Amino acid sequence: MALLKWNRKNYPQSLNAHTALIKAYLHFKMAEDAKAAFKDALQTLNELSPEQTAQLEALFT
Repeated sequence: MALLKWNRKNYPQSLNAHTALIKAYLHFKMAEDAKAAFKDALQTLNELSPEQTAQLEALFT
């Protein structure tokens, strides 16, 4: 988890970094942390396409 947080911190414009962290939170049943990471991704990532936004939202279904 620490590595994934580090990755997101050091590569804030990486969709993959945000996605990996959200997936890890969901895997470990940390739903509130996953939601917070999702909100952070939406705020941090510049110019997300509708497809990328849908990809992030699909992690929760």
